[in-house]
Amino acid sequence: MLTWIKEIFSGFVVGIANIIPGVSGGTLLFLLGLYERTINAINNVKPGTVLTLLRRQRGKTRVSGLRRNTFMEEANVLGFPFLARLLVGAGAAILLLSGVMKYLLDKHFTNTFAFFFGLIAVSAVLSIKMLNRVRPILVVHFIIGAAITVGVTAAVDPAVNARQKSEHYKSVLENNNGGASSSVKSVSANKNSLKASTKGGSTASPKKNSSTVSPNDNSSAASTSTQRFKYTGRYTPYEMAFGALAGAIAVSAMILPGLSGSLVLILLGQYYEVISAISGLKSLQLDYFAFLTAVGLGMIFGILAFARVIKFVFERFYNGTVAVLIGLTAGSLYALWPFKKFVTMDIYVKGANGIAFVKDVAVQTNANIIPADLPSIWIPLLFCGIGVAAMVVLDRYGKEN
Repeated sequence: MLTWIKEIFSGFVVGIANIIPGVSGGTLLFLLGLYERTINAINNVKPGTVLTLLRRQRGKTRVSGLRRNTFMEEANVLGFPFLARLLVGAGAAILLLSGVMKYLLDKHFTNTFAFFFGLIAVSAVLSIKMLNRVRPILVVHFIIGAAITVGVTAAVDPAVNARQKSEHYKSVLENNNGGASSSVKSVSANKNSLKASTKGGSTASPKKNSSTVSPNDNSSAASTSTQRFKYTGRYTPYEMAFGALAGAIAVSAMILPGLSGSLVLILLGQYYEVISAISGLKSLQLDYFAFLTAVGLGMIFGILAFARVIKFVFERFYNGTVAVLIGLTAGSLYALWPFKKFVTMDIYVKGANGIAFVKDVAVQTNANIIPADLPSIWIPLLFCGIGVAAMVVLDRYGKEN
């Protein structure tokens, strides 16, 4: 029983790491001494394994000609119960903390990203120690990794995604109203920056001391309760498919030491969407369940299809792979720069009361800026320093263990 508790707690710790960009779940598994065991258990997840376990359960297969293994004995050999306990712990951590992360990104976007920036900056430097041998050719691998990250970040613009989603909602509204959208309720966002739920991530307010609200803030509790166990079409088919793809890529990154799955989700513009959906499960709206199911299926596919390939490449081309990972991590600093340019637009959004047309919404872009008000840099700089200190402490803990 104590072993079970320890493994569930280890999974909880790994879950915390996976929800914080810059902290690698694979690295924590390494520090906890569970990395190799976890990878072996994942690699044992094969279609033929289920048939083997069923044979064990029926007692038809002998081992070494001596006796039959039971179902649980064989499952323990393959590491499935251990893997299940890790997943239970990790899932509990993600469910508990997703609401916290959503709140931080909604209300304190700049300071939160500054903290992430500090984590990632130190992580990129510390990852250099993973190289067995430093050679000039590895600089090329590093540049390739950094170029991929910057390129993906530049391609995923939250403002473009917000506009595209607005056009989708407008089209849906016109179809429902017979081609007319003039009757839609209009809401002003002049006094408060509106948090539009877009694929690109958070849209924090560029105005100092302004609050962030969502379309749901204007609805009553009774209106929210009427949406329970209903599918409202919050996510487009494209968002479902892209969420599944992001899940497949992110889960592959999670098993590699030094690379954060949450960071990959940020680069793909899916981090905020995923934690918002997890946080929204308490509303019992089927939209969130459907979106997370798509992401989960993508993660299962990623584990089965990509994890073994990554492990093979990691083992056969270790130094080159690590150099690319360091480049990916370093390049992500472009995406995590806490000061973003905002644009103001009028968009259609979907809330608990249906589709609304909202004016003067401050939407984050992927363009980095240097604040004109230099004194406003000090608080984000403090949070960046806290991120640096946290990663240094984690590294020292790893050395001691």
